[in-house]
Amino acid sequence: MLDFNNLLKGSTNIGQSAVDTADSGEAGESRDHDIRGNGQIKSTQMFFEDLRQGMLIKGAVEVTREKISQFAIVTDDINVAHQSIAHGMLLASLAVGVVSNYLGSSRHNAPLYLNLEIDFQGMMRANRTMFVEATVTQFVEESDKHWKVLFNFVGRNSQTGKTVISGSSRVLVPKRDR
Repeated sequence: MLDFNNLLKGSTNIGQSAVDTADSGEAGESRDHDIRGNGQIKSTQMFFEDLRQGMLIKGAVEVTREKISQFAIVTDDINVAHQSIAHGMLLASLAVGVVSNYLGSSRHNAPLYLNLEIDFQGMMRANRTMFVEATVTQFVEESDKHWKVLFNFVGRNSQTGKTVISGSSRVLVPKRDR
């Protein structure tokens, strides 16, 4: 177990988590992503044309003491309450990551978050899993190269089933080059 005080002195160890995603619009279709602390993400680029209204993206992310401690350092929010309880913004970041990792990216054509609205609805203790579900709700044409895609999302504590975070996001998703 990582000691919060030692982490503040500069000792870090990034863990790993796996995210499973499924497209509810295509029977039996599933995409798996392996997210590692070294920034390597196994994913293919998703484009606007690959998305469907009502599409459901699912993921599971571990909320560890290490992630909580690292987030505290990055944000300079080292309130002692966050030794065992996740920052709300950490939960939001992890939820956003499920969608971002599903969409994937290429070097020159990454989806961009334009807006994020969040409702914090409960606390999440360390060493728990948060289940995230995001639904594609709307498309708005932006340009000949991008569409704005609106997602609604919810994060639930895997142990209690209670919602800890919910909200919506607007993401600029590239169109496929023709």
